[in-house]
Amino acid sequence: MALGPEILPYLPIGPDGAMKQVYLVVFLDDSTRFVLHGEFYPVMDQSLVESAFRQAIQKYGVLESVYFDYTEKNTMPKNRLVPM
Repeated sequence: MALGPEILPYLPIGPDGAMKQVYLVVFLDDSTRFVLHGEFYPVMDQSLVESAFRQAIQKYGVLESVYFDYTEKNTMPKNRLVPM
């Protein structure tokens, strides 16, 4: 199930503690649902997803396989390899 922007959380990270919508990027172990890395970001950007992916690898090593789930069709380029 994809979460639309109307139900994403807000955190007080704007100027003077103003509430700002945030996006959660999480990498989970598919069989155990263990969180390898998760972080809230003020924008959804490909470089932030790549950064979170690198952090998961730094913590737990190279993954055997990776599945990505995008909330919007064509959000990120298909078949793009991320250099490590």
